[in-house]
Amino acid sequence: MPIFDDGDIVRAVGFLAIYFGNLEDEVDALISAAVASGLFSSDPDIGRRNFRDKLRYIKRGFAAAFESRQPYLYMEEDRRQVRSTLIACKEAAKRRNELMHLPIFGDRQGRGRTYQRLRDGTMNQIYSRQIYELANRVSDLGGAVYGMTFVLSHIQTRPEAPTSGQARIG
Repeated sequence: MPIFDDGDIVRAVGFLAIYFGNLEDEVDALISAAVASGLFSSDPDIGRRNFRDKLRYIKRGFAAAFESRQPYLYMEEDRRQVRSTLIACKEAAKRRNELMHLPIFGDRQGRGRTYQRLRDGTMNQIYSRQIYELANRVSDLGGAVYGMTFVLSHIQTRPEAPTSGQARIG
């Protein structure tokens, strides 16, 4: 259920932080399921890596898993789902970092505006609507990452592709 813009930037940032934590938890759960299924190689350091590194690990793991199995009816659709979800997660992380790690200031003239100082020193007016939209997007991405566990099960139920020198049956 989406949260709606009430004009409160601080509350919006709080939702964004909570929802992104939930997204990170979904990514960790996906990695655990993929390693437990044997489709991804184990990496004992993955739990200590940053979010973008975990997304790269998932991307490589799925690529190898798709290549190691015989094609199935919805394989291309599953590949697109994985790819688009990972791209969206990467973009959301970039936007979240911009919002969460740059200073936010209230308007000193009392006009009720809020600004963020960008890395180049310029001030950019920000709106709670932008942050709520991102928080809602991040919440949706948690569900999309969870949905990737079904892609794991699709891959896992398929036989391994024959290696060179083996005859392909079927």
